[in-house]
Amino acid sequence: MMKYFEYTYLDSDIHCFKWLSKSEDAAKQYYNFIIQVYDNLSHDTQTIRILHDYQHLSFIPLANVFPAIKSLQLMYPNLNRRIAYLSDGELTETLMESVTIMANRTGNRKFFHSTEEQLAIQWLLENDD
Repeated sequence: MMKYFEYTYLDSDIHCFKWLSKSEDAAKQYYNFIIQVYDNLSHDTQTIRILHDYQHLSFIPLANVFPAIKSLQLMYPNLNRRIAYLSDGELTETLMESVTIMANRTGNRKFFHSTEEQLAIQWLLENDD
């Protein structure tokens, strides 16, 4: 069923998305799926932790994903977000740094090179104190 991304839930309460497609359909399927994830969060959940793995794509489908991000921020304004991005390449890193700066008001986001997955997971598990 998941032809656009693979989803894994880690015991450490991290939602992992391994992106396989950069299409608009992929973004739509992600939006529908992530809404279910948000809706199923425990009422005492204060922070959602997400790892996006884009290392299998030549570029990140930011234009397709931004509407979903904005919608979720409006639907869940009190939920903290810690989001890590894994990817390869300098252009991708520059784009992700820009996204991090633009989205800084809506959560804690950070770029990691694809070789730094464990470091990204450690960062996701930190508190936002």
